[in-house]
This record gives sequence, C-alpha cells and structure tokens, in this order.
Amino acid sequence: MRTVCFVLLLFCSHLVAAQSGEEIISKMYSKYHGKWHKTLTFVQKTEFYKNDSLKGTQTWYEAIKYPNLFRIDLGSPDSGNTSLWRDGIAYRYKKHQMISSRGDANELIFLLGGMYSYSLDSVKNMMKSFKFDLSKSYDSVWQGNKIYVVGSDSVGQEADQFWVDKKRLVVVRLLQFTEGRKSDARFSGHVKKGNSWVESKVDFYINDKLVQKEFYQSISTDVSLPDEFFHPALLFDKHWYKKD
Repeated sequence: MRTVCFVLLLFCSHLVAAQSGEEIISKMYSKYHGKWHKTLTFVQKTEFYKNDSLKGTQTWYEAIKYPNLFRIDLGSPDSGNTSLWRDGIAYRYKKHQMISSRGDANELIFLLGGMYSYSLDSVKNMMKSFKFDLSKSYDSVWQGNKIYVVGSDSVGQEADQFWVDKKRLVVVRLLQFTEGRKSDARFSGHVKKGNSWVESKVDFYINDKLVQKEFYQSISTDVSLPDEFFHPALLFDKHWYKKD
C-alpha cells in the first residue's frame, strides 16, 4: 500500500509540474506585460566566424521600438548601410539606397520583447503563426539553469522551439529548422533594466557551426525614439546615436 501511494504521489507531482506551452507563455506575459521596456538602443560589436575561426569584426548601431520597429546601421551611424524591419517588412539599404524589401515578421524581436505589447490572445496566435507548437513543452536544464522548452516535447526533436529561463522567464535560446538547415540563437549575459531584462551577448550557429557573436554595449532602455527613425522615407534624416 505504501508503495502504491508513493507511485501515485510521484505521478501527481509530475502532472502538477508539467505545463503546456500556452501556460508558460501566460506566465511570461503576466510577469512582464506593462513592465517591459518600450524602446532599446545599443552599440554592438559583431564578430563573424567560419570553420570555428574569427574572420572579421564590425560595429553595428541598433535601435528597437516595440513591438515591430527595428533598425541596424552597419559600420557607422551614417554609412547608409542599414537593415530596417517595420510592420512585418524587412528593408535593406546600401549607401543610402534601398536594394531589397521582403516580408519578415522577425520572431526574434517578438520573443525578446515585442510580445508584451500585444494582447495575450494575440501573442498566442502569433506564436502559432511562427510555427511554435504550443501543445508541446518540457522541463530541462541548460547551462546549469532550469528552463522550459516550448515547441518540442523531447530532447533533440527537430521542431521550432524556444527555451525560457524558469527564474527570470526570459528567452535564452531559439531553435528553428528549415529545409535541412538548423538555426540556433543563444542569448546570455542578461542585464536588469528596470523591471525587465536585456541580453548582452548573442551567439548564432548554423547547423551547429558558430557563425556570429554579438556583444552589446552602451545599452539604454525607454529612450525617446520617434517613428521617423524607422520610416523608409525619412530613414537617413536623423539618427538616434550621439557620440559622447
């Protein structure tokens, strides 16, 4: 009888511990909705890798206005070499001239802060549109920290998924699989900013090979960023970055 009770206790504990992807998202949303920073700027040191060797570096100037405005100036603020995401479209500029535009909702910006600007129902629907299966999740440990995995229900499964630190409820990893290509983004060095967090280091892997490292410097949140900084027609009139 004692053995049966013990087994039942373990089974019930497992049921209590298990949470669906939707429940994990609700936890994140409850913690940060209305508290996450609205804007973010930083200067980024970018390192490029090939065959595990450093091939080059570049400074990028990045600005985000949640939920869906994101600008990167490559090399220098006035280079005119810019990537812009606005309302689900990605624009590319070279020497102040637009060279391409395409649809791109940018799930990275969504997961790293944009989600807290929408209603919870919208967040869940957008998660599904990004091909995260919210019926699948499991608990694990990564880099010594307890995490939730959303979008997969087993280790090694080739399914789009994101990993959430249990303590801080921030995304620490994003895995995506497309036509035999595995993309792996890892977020670390989180810095507390008010009631929210900003990662200060990002590593990108393609098919398990390191391709890029990013190091954030001069991180500022809730700074004034007019929409004009993110408007294709006004993109190069002004810039948020000011040298000391």
